[in-house]
Amino acid sequence: MIQKQVTTESLNEVYTLALLLTGSRRRADAAVTESLRQITDSGVQCASLHEALLQRTVSAALDGPQHGGEELGLPPEMQRVLALPARLRHCFVLRFLQSMPLEQCARLLRIRPEQVTEYAAAAVRMLADVMVSERAA
Repeated sequence: MIQKQVTTESLNEVYTLALLLTGSRRRADAAVTESLRQITDSGVQCASLHEALLQRTVSAALDGPQHGGEELGLPPEMQRVLALPARLRHCFVLRFLQSMPLEQCARLLRIRPEQVTEYAAAAVRMLADVMVSERAA
């Protein structure tokens, strides 16, 4: 069954990704659960299981309200990422933290590749500004 094919490492990775995309444990749980249900229903082959889980989790995480404002107990670096505006956060997380190819990011986010690059770069600048401000304080 699907439980034996999905590794703990894979589930941890996609859950963390969903958490960073949604900013909510409830939404991250729902996104991963929905992606597992879809995979089980569609009978994805083992070789593509992780990729299918990843893509379906991203899609499910992006379909709904973002950043629930709850305390997630994440390290300060991840809290800074969660503080980014949703569109910038999505691009940053997928491009830089997940190392997703530009075209795939654009497709999943339903924006042009140039926008992914622009938003991800803006996120990097915002995060750098926050770091500078924190050091100065």
